[in-house]
Amino acid sequence: MGIKETEQVINEPIAPADLKYIEAKYKLAVKNDILTQDDEFQYACCLVKSPYEDDVKNGMRIFKNLVDNSYAGARECLYYLAMANYKLKEYSKALPLVSLVLEKEPSNSQAQDLKQLIVNKQRRDSLIGAAVLGGAASVGFIGAIAAGALVALSRRK
Repeated sequence: MGIKETEQVINEPIAPADLKYIEAKYKLAVKNDILTQDDEFQYACCLVKSPYEDDVKNGMRIFKNLVDNSYAGARECLYYLAMANYKLKEYSKALPLVSLVLEKEPSNSQAQDLKQLIVNKQRRDSLIGAAVLGGAASVGFIGAIAAGALVALSRRK
């Protein structure tokens, strides 16, 4: 899979019916006190694919809990946490998470693609930020020149 495909996978939302089904399964397992870490993982995967920020954050909370409790799929949790942070435009949080995955699995192509996406977005945002600051500085400079010219003209009268 390439970078564009990885971005498409990240941004492709889960079907509402699928999320509803997994959520019902999750709640039933909680109610019957038979919730497994695999149930939590599956539900969290669905939540981070939701188009709703609160769902994504709830999925992240579940993934963090799984990692803290030594879940066997901790690397996958870290990848999904990186993916969720990317989705929320929290690139500075996503990068160290995907880097942890790559420390354990340097040849993980999905993680490599996600890392490249994160780095590209950080670069782009930095350039946009610099352009905005540069534009604001130019406006301020031009405004100062105009104010100076008005003062000079008013003194001539």
